[in-house]
Amino acid sequence: TMKIVSDLITKNNPLMIEYLKKKAECDEMWRERKEALWAAMGQYPECEAMTTDVCVPLSKLPELISAIKEEIGKSWLAAPIVAHAGDGNIHCLIIFDSKKERDLTEANRLSSFMVQKAIGMEGTCTGEHGIGTGKIQYMPLEFNEATLNMMGSIKGAIDPNNIMNPGKILPSKNCLGFKTNSR
Repeated sequence: TMKIVSDLITKNNPLMIEYLKKKAECDEMWRERKEALWAAMGQYPECEAMTTDVCVPLSKLPELISAIKEEIGKSWLAAPIVAHAGDGNIHCLIIFDSKKERDLTEANRLSSFMVQKAIGMEGTCTGEHGIGTGKIQYMPLEFNEATLNMMGSIKGAIDPNNIMNPGKILPSKNCLGFKTNSR
């Protein structure tokens, strides 16, 4: 597995490849990864962060990162990227001033760009963060009506009273014309 990952990384001219073998080193890297949001927020204490993620097949991750970096470069917002090189998941911390409607609109535009780009690369609108209210609108881009209806049937069977994450997993009957049982 390490050879495959190393070969893929090498093709993209990395600055460095570092292998961590000791548990303490791995724990430290994981701690740093988990603190990326707080480090970014420390640079912009007056702002908020829109945390978003998408996921693509691993072979498409370099192309996705390049496209996202290019799009971020067109924006005035800071948006550091944190990716999992091993599973195709990429997170972006879009930093914006919530008092400025222009910033919120731009943060949403960047997030939407990421989602649409990932889905266009045979990926998904989220790798870890879940659908929630922020990504539910993209479900019909990723799944056809039959698939969404099947998901709704399963959710309805498991949660007939719709008490588990109502409105945060599947589009409702009134959302985008889909007829799911998720209410």
